[in-house]
Amino acid sequence: MSKLKKHSQEVTGFDYEILDDKQRIVIQQRTGEIKERLRRSAQDIWEIGQKLADVRSRLKHGQFETWLKAEFGWSRRISRIGS
Repeated sequence: MSKLKKHSQEVTGFDYEILDDKQRIVIQQRTGEIKERLRRSAQDIWEIGQKLADVRSRLKHGQFETWLKAEFGWSRRISRIGS
């Protein structure tokens, strides 16, 4: 078995049982908080992409890039990240 396959099989989750009760509680709480913020961030990015697409559809050809630069200091390339 290759090292890569062996390593990927070993990484199935963190073993919280190795921690004392106080550490386990705090670290599991922080884990949940981080995961929730990541979920919200992903949702926010998706919604920003939808709003950018809406604005782009309402502006005439060439205006979108001007608007992006004026309002956010962004280029068109950056705006594609969320859409």
